[in-house]
Amino acid sequence: MVFIGRNGTVRSVFSNVPIVSTATPDDRIPRRDGVAKYVLELPAGEAARDGLTGGVSIPHLP
Repeated sequence: MVFIGRNGTVRSVFSNVPIVSTATPDDRIPRRDGVAKYVLELPAGEAARDGLTGGVSIPHLP
């Protein structure tokens, strides 16, 4: 999960976030702290392959 700020800068990246069923109650869903305007979910390892780390700018966001 890639958390991106309003200005298009990556604020944080979390890897290996567990997948949960849609039937999982809200209080049992694993949480990650992140403050952002956008959250980008990618396949495992994709953020690292694409060089997405804190401080990287992602252009052309609305």
